[in-house]
Amino acid sequence: MKKILVLLPYFLSAGCAIAQSVGINNTTPHSSAILDVRSNTKGTLLPRTSTISRLAILNPAKGLILYDSTVSSFYFYNGTAWAPISASSSGWSLTGNAGTNPANNFIGTTNNQPLRFRVNNVWAGEIHPSSANVFIGVNAGNSATTGTANIAVGENSLFAITDGNFNTAHGYYSLALNKSGFSNTAVGSYALTNNTIGNHNTAMGRNALFANTIGEFNTAIGEGALLANTSGTSNTAHGYQALFSDIEGSGNTAMGSGALFANTSGFYNTANGFGALRKNIGSYNTATGTFSLIENISGTFNTATGYDALGNNISGIDNTANGTSALKFNQSGSDNTAMGFQALFENKGNSNTATGSFALKQSNTGNYNTAVGYGALINNVGGNFNIAIGWNSGTGGVNAASLFNTIGIGNSGAFQNGASNQAIIGDGNMVFIGGKVNWGVVSDARIKNTIVEDVKGLDFILRLRPVTYYISNQAMNATTGAKETPDFSGKYDAEKIKYSGFLAQEVEQAAKAAHYEFSGYDVPKTASQMYTLKYAEFVVPLTKAVQEQQLIIEELTKQVAQSKILAIVGKQQAIIINQQQQIDELKSTMAQLKSEMMALKNKY
Repeated sequence: MKKILVLLPYFLSAGCAIAQSVGINNTTPHSSAILDVRSNTKGTLLPRTSTISRLAILNPAKGLILYDSTVSSFYFYNGTAWAPISASSSGWSLTGNAGTNPANNFIGTTNNQPLRFRVNNVWAGEIHPSSANVFIGVNAGNSATTGTANIAVGENSLFAITDGNFNTAHGYYSLALNKSGFSNTAVGSYALTNNTIGNHNTAMGRNALFANTIGEFNTAIGEGALLANTSGTSNTAHGYQALFSDIEGSGNTAMGSGALFANTSGFYNTANGFGALRKNIGSYNTATGTFSLIENISGTFNTATGYDALGNNISGIDNTANGTSALKFNQSGSDNTAMGFQALFENKGNSNTATGSFALKQSNTGNYNTAVGYGALINNVGGNFNIAIGWNSGTGGVNAASLFNTIGIGNSGAFQNGASNQAIIGDGNMVFIGGKVNWGVVSDARIKNTIVEDVKGLDFILRLRPVTYYISNQAMNATTGAKETPDFSGKYDAEKIKYSGFLAQEVEQAAKAAHYEFSGYDVPKTASQMYTLKYAEFVVPLTKAVQEQQLIIEELTKQVAQSKILAIVGKQQAIIINQQQQIDELKSTMAQLKSEMMALKNKY
């Protein structure tokens, strides 16, 4: 070792004299090196010192190199300050760096030039200080010219951007073809891939708004949401394949997987729920609930709220369904309103209104019906113009499926509409029906024809049998086949009342016997219906009976008066006759006296 140290000056001086280069372990140093040290097993050690010692060096030469053992890093003097070689702007280690100071150490530029990236010598992004564009990814933002404030992260994201502004693309091929569109946001592979000049769009999810080219103000969140949209505007899709097929429809809102899936050109539709309005191509529909309006194709102005509400509607319009499976099987019926669980469940008719669970549940082809209350008009199938208000009101008997023009208010239980053109208020437990004023009945002479005075009076009235009686609700249920109503306070009070009236069957017999077509009773058409009486109708035959009695009274009065006159006349005649007899007797006596006097005169 001492020999090497002794010989080193010699070699150095010899090298300087011969070639101005020195080689160690190398007889021919490289021509570009002043010192060429070669070894396969050893390295070269530079001076090693602490940070304190390094900073204590007086007037260090520019380019002076040493190893700082305190921070384990090489330093060189750049003429003004010590700079770390392993953690300086002059190079970064491929395996990481230590001893960095974020205040001084960074990757980037120190002038107003963009920082660009390459992968395999291919454009891989740029951070531009003046345009505020940030592109990261192979070909991301590669065509940018005058566009500003754009951000693209992902291969080919914003690939075709030229002069568009304020766009954000995050994902493989996101906003890839956008050129001049601005204020778009795409997050997800192929999100807004084909957008060219569309503005103010937001797509989040793989293939979201994939085909959009010129559409604006669209929001798509979810894989495949608004995938086919090209020119539609102001659409909102949130969920897997929501508004999947929409091309040019506008003003639509879809929230839920598959919501408004098939819509292509329909507009102003709102779908909230899995599969809501899935097949729709119509407009102005609102569906809230899983599978609500799921089969709707061309129907418009429909509103469905609840699971499977209007689930099978295809072309019906102006329908409103609120409640699970409300108007479920309606297909082409229109202007229907259903509110409640399975209300108008089977409906295919028009202009029906049902409010309450199971209201008009079985109505199929019926039209213009109104049912309010749980189970109201539940048995109606094809009847029209029916109204029912109250729990199970208007449920009717065996013919309830096709009744028309009936009104039932609170007529649950035994007393139900059994025939068409009936109005029933209250059930079999009712003990009072009334109000402040009397019931009015239309009786205008202008609407009456074939007027005949053939009302039966005494002949009919005298055949009636007034009775008192009690009513059995149990017998009423047995007759009509109606279900027993739930118990409540005062339910059986009606059975405790002693009523006065007639028996309808006897009234029928009396009318037939008198040959009178009396409208005061109704004969049931089936065994499950009941006879009814209209007591107000009895006023007419009673009035006729009173009139007939009055004529009899007047005739009898006349006869009595005539009898009295005859009696007086007879008495006077008797007196006159008696007086005449007396006169005649007096005349006879006078004549006799006169004769006797003449006789005497002649005699004397």
